[in-house]
Amino acid sequence: MRARVRSIKLMMSRTRTRTRADPVWQVFFSVTFMGMAAGMAGAIAPDIAKGKPALIAIFKLIDQVGEHEKARWLTTSDLQKPKIDANDPSGQKPSSVSGEIELRDVSFTYPARPDVKIFEHLNLSKSLLAD
Repeated sequence: MRARVRSIKLMMSRTRTRTRADPVWQVFFSVTFMGMAAGMAGAIAPDIAKGKPALIAIFKLIDQVGEHEKARWLTTSDLQKPKIDANDPSGQKPSSVSGEIELRDVSFTYPARPDVKIFEHLNLSKSLLAD
């Protein structure tokens, strides 16, 4: 009889000190969702790797003013200095700008995929007014 009472007391003490399930579930779901997020982020890694050279090329075009020797990947006809240097703080600055831009019947395809039409007969007009 004493052994039975002792085992009941031992079982009761174990149930009182048992850890709560809430933190265990929080950790489980946190780890699960972190793994899912890492998997989704890894899925777009090839697209980021493809876009990086294009981004570098765009920034090289923007920064080509006065840096022709660094842009070896461009042909000599591409190395024309623009008429307006965006980085030059001197020059005339208008106090206000107004006007209109209008595009009529614009069709466009990329040279690499001429069968895919990006714009076909696009008409666009925009009024500009800036102070």
